[in-house]
Amino acid sequence: MLDTCRPDALRAVADDYSFLDMHEIGDTISVGSSTLEWTAATFVDDYLSEIKDTALISANGWPVRILDQGYRPEDRHARYAKTDWGTISGDQLGLHLPAWRYGGGRAGYSDQPQADVETVVDLAISVGRDEDFSRVIAHVIEPHFPFSAAAARRNASELSTAEQDPWEYVHNGGDKAVVWEKYMTELRAGLDGVERLLDNFDANRVLITADHGECFGEWGRWGHASGSINPALRRVPLAYTTATDNQTSDPTIETGTRDTERTVEDNLESLGYL
Repeated sequence: MLDTCRPDALRAVADDYSFLDMHEIGDTISVGSSTLEWTAATFVDDYLSEIKDTALISANGWPVRILDQGYRPEDRHARYAKTDWGTISGDQLGLHLPAWRYGGGRAGYSDQPQADVETVVDLAISVGRDEDFSRVIAHVIEPHFPFSAAAARRNASELSTAEQDPWEYVHNGGDKAVVWEKYMTELRAGLDGVERLLDNFDANRVLITADHGECFGEWGRWGHASGSINPALRRVPLAYTTATDNQTSDPTIETGTRDTERTVEDNLESLGYL
């Protein structure tokens, strides 16, 4: 699952990846317009039997806030979100690995309390080889900003304003095309990791999708927020493929080596939420 991925963006890069076909990438309407809303509306009592046999590996801190701490979208000014969620508690999941607690930042920025796609992929490979779950959700943060891959590509020691806070950059008169280009660079970084996962995981059916999309000026909006019905946020891609563990890669991160000093507040702040 690619965080903030739009269907048009995935179709635009499909020719670069053998596991994607531009003409076969569909789309659907997400249950949320943000990760916290998607989490609250996905892990619900109605699907408890399936949830108990599901492993969630997430680079985004909201699942911890929602499932473990009881936070809800309306607590974050989502005035148009529903209030009767039926969300389960985190201990009802088969397995929940907050990838951001396993050290390392995105694209070489090790001081970021985040997890790049490679961390998520390492954890997913370990779960696939060592555990037996009916479903594994690998939630990578790319292409969500900050656009660390774009900064790494230009060998920068610090992120530019367009990379660190693209919406502030746009609101201050910055070039919108620059933000789109950096978003696409971040998407490719995520898909590069997905490609490695598909070659090191056994699955007859793999869905490549997103929790929600991202606004690039639609209805005058930029970024994303909970409780929105903006089509740019609600519409997400659907791309099906398969995966085979050819053992071309071994994980360098073990599931039992988490950094307990990293807090969910650190993670969410680094993603522009707090």
